[in-house]
Amino acid sequence: MKSVFKITGAIVTLVSVMTLVYFAINLKGGQIESRCSDVINFNQYGGFGADLRFLECYGILAKEQDLDDGHFQLYDHMNKYIVAVLSKEKSLRVIDYRAYLLQPQSESYSIRYDADLSEYYVWYYSDGRFKQLAFKNLDQIPKYISVDINNGEVTIYPNNLEEITEVEKKIFQELEAAVIK
Repeated sequence: MKSVFKITGAIVTLVSVMTLVYFAINLKGGQIESRCSDVINFNQYGGFGADLRFLECYGILAKEQDLDDGHFQLYDHMNKYIVAVLSKEKSLRVIDYRAYLLQPQSESYSIRYDADLSEYYVWYYSDGRFKQLAFKNLDQIPKYISVDINNGEVTIYPNNLEEITEVEKKIFQELEAAVIK
């Protein structure tokens, strides 16, 4: 009879722990959803055939993970485009109202190659409209960018980090060090 009580007690304990874990996970998800619901369209995440996982929001921006190949990306929900594909989750840092990120210089969803023109091109939202920038080589594509999390305005920085503030230079250097680890 004691073994029946021990087994029953163990089952009750296990079910209680599983219930607590379930509610803890859903509570966190609910907090993120309530904080992000003004701009983020959660209908595109989850469901049958979904290939993206929502991770976090920063104003109008959503950090997502592609479930097929595992890459991370920053999606602008107000202007409806992928701002950048990130090589690692650590390639992004948000300070105040700006998202600073390192964009890998390789072909991705945000970098395209036009064989007819022999050019790589990227699209950015800047000055209230989309702009297409063309480059002859991958290493010319902007590696350092920041995005205003309130309106999606993109700032592009020189790849050699010259002619920028020391604060911005330090942010990008710290991002690079974090990505290397």
